[in-house]
Amino acid sequence: CSVGSRIMTILADGTVLADSGQNPLTMENHLNRSEVSAARETGSGMAIRYSDTLRMQMIYYAVAVRADGTLLGFVRTALPDALVQRRLSQMVQLVFAGALAAVLLSLIPSYWLAWRLSQRLAEISAGAQAAAQGSLAQNLHAAGDTELDALATSINTLAASLRTQLNLAVGERNQLQAILGGMVEGVIAVDADERGKGDRHRSDDDAR
Repeated sequence: CSVGSRIMTILADGTVLADSGQNPLTMENHLNRSEVSAARETGSGMAIRYSDTLRMQMIYYAVAVRADGTLLGFVRTALPDALVQRRLSQMVQLVFAGALAAVLLSLIPSYWLAWRLSQRLAEISAGAQAAAQGSLAQNLHAAGDTELDALATSINTLAASLRTQLNLAVGERNQLQAILGGMVEGVIAVDADERGKGDRHRSDDDAR
């Protein structure tokens, strides 16, 4: 074949028995071809050279055929070097495309995880800032078992504790205001020595 592979059957003495691209009766003996000589010695051989018949650079590969240790002949195949190089280039491109696709597919979940992590960090940071400014009503999402969920749980616990203490303080203040508002007598604040503010002033004057 002038554009694809070419297959040839060669007898043990180098006579071409059959060829897929040319009449074997018009072909010379191939016993001294380098790939055939190598196949006779080692079982297989390869050579790259210019073909005068096909007028192009060819890659030849020959394999020895033996039966019970006796050499029966050779089978040789030939491919245009340009075709081989083109197919190798296509294979390299396919491998590169596959590797690039694999990298992109691996980056997608990584990007999603990074984006999700940044969202969680922003949410927790906003919750902590709000709690520091006195907004204790919000409750951060903490359904998982990651370190960020543990941090969100801690912030929620702290906010709940502060809400409880604040509610107690407000309740005590309201109770005190109700008691003071219901009293009709005057009230004087004294210290541990049962002295009022005016008594302390007089004691200071007596000391002078």
